[in-house]
Amino acid sequence: MHVGAATIFQNPARFTSDYQVYREELRLADLAEPLGFQSIWGVEHHFTDYTMCPDVLQFLTYMAGRTTDMKLGSMVCVLPWHDPMRVAEQVSMLDNLSDGRFILGVGRGLAKVEYDGFRVDMNESRTRFIESAECLLAGLESGFCEFDGEYIKQPRREIRPNPSRSFKDRTYAAAISPESSRIMAQLGVGMLVIPQKPWDEVERDLSKLPQLVGREPQRARRR
Repeated sequence: MHVGAATIFQNPARFTSDYQVYREELRLADLAEPLGFQSIWGVEHHFTDYTMCPDVLQFLTYMAGRTTDMKLGSMVCVLPWHDPMRVAEQVSMLDNLSDGRFILGVGRGLAKVEYDGFRVDMNESRTRFIESAECLLAGLESGFCEFDGEYIKQPRREIRPNPSRSFKDRTYAAAISPESSRIMAQLGVGMLVIPQKPWDEVERDLSKLPQLVGREPQRARRR
């Protein structure tokens, strides 16, 4: 069994300063490896007290320099809020810096306040996620990004530094609904189950997955 620890950076009701929250959470993150945890994870959220980690890859890069063997996981990098070419560069750089210790987690995002803050129409989230994920995942395997979709128009560009290892079998995506689970399965990535509803509902949703996987998601046309 692999056991990891997550660093959340929450500050509900603001009983203390954000600075102090960071001091305490980083102190706990530094304890994860010596206490035997096998990975440390960061969660991307914006604009509220819920989670104050707007750049999970930056946090994990910081932790890469403070650890030796522990894996570094994103749960998740919300792709509709980012340029996939830029994410590919950041992911490859982090993986090279950490000697291949990065576990890539991606997601679609749920909060309207975050979509509004980035001036992205939440109704576009599904298509934006699929296009960004296809561009990113193909790029990390081939070494270059190229895509011609409804929203993502990426001319062929090489990822530098080049990805040094395959991300197959170490890429995951968050899924809450059966629809999201189907998309993740057809993208060929593992599933991050977010405990936002009772486990019996999660089991029921996952039981529908074999029937849903055969249906094609909306896909963009690649160059």
